[in-house]
Amino acid sequence: MVANRKAAPLDQCICRTYALLETERLLKASLLKETILNTLIMSCYQCAKKLSFSAQKVACPMCKFIMCKKCLAHTLPGGGVNTKVCLQCYERATSNEPANDPCENDPPINYLRRIKALKNKRLEPLNHLPPRKADLSDIAKLTQRLDSLTAEERKNLPTEAELRSRLDVLNDFLLTRNFGSKSASSTKTNQDEVKNIVDQIQDEARLSTLHGQLSGQNAETSTTKRIYCSLCDNLANILCPACMDQEFCKYCFQRAHKSRHMRHHEGIPVSKPNKS
Repeated sequence: MVANRKAAPLDQCICRTYALLETERLLKASLLKETILNTLIMSCYQCAKKLSFSAQKVACPMCKFIMCKKCLAHTLPGGGVNTKVCLQCYERATSNEPANDPCENDPPINYLRRIKALKNKRLEPLNHLPPRKADLSDIAKLTQRLDSLTAEERKNLPTEAELRSRLDVLNDFLLTRNFGSKSASSTKTNQDEVKNIVDQIQDEARLSTLHGQLSGQNAETSTTKRIYCSLCDNLANILCPACMDQEFCKYCFQRAHKSRHMRHHEGIPVSKPNKS
């Protein structure tokens, strides 16, 4: 009984806190709903009356603004159908003002003039701008310095007559060189040509005989070439086909084929002579 009495206030506190939290959540939800509705609710353009969702909202067919039903009370006859418009549109339609008047939503004239002046200023070329005094003085100093530096080189430049004389000398030199080579080639006689051909044939024959002697010596040396063991410097006696035709001496063949994987290799005696 004592335990139940102690637990009862605790349960009541939990229920109260839960109820408070629930009411706070509902209040926040209702406030959020009201703010959303206030933002979505529109007002009449003419009388500034707030229009609820259930209220009937009508737009003026001329200015396209949303208004209440009371503000669209003026009828404008046209095409056999009476259209309801607002007061401003009704006054514009019934007045005798010209149709080409500027609209109220157009920007002011001074603003348009300023924009036009800025555009013209951007389109102006840079050449029309007057040069500064500092720039003119710097340009004058640079030109004077350049003239002083190039004055000595201009004095040492050759004249037109000297250039022409040099060109004539070069042309004469080239002409004499070309004609000299032609005359030397034309002085060759037929005897010299025959002699050159004979010398060429003799050289070719001598080279062919030397090549035959060298090939014979190479064949003899290849037959008497010694074959050494692939593991030591001794002469090879056995050839192993399973080991990619490697040559071994008798001792190296037995030593290299001790493992069980290589015991089945069969050696072939070397047929080439080992003596010189």
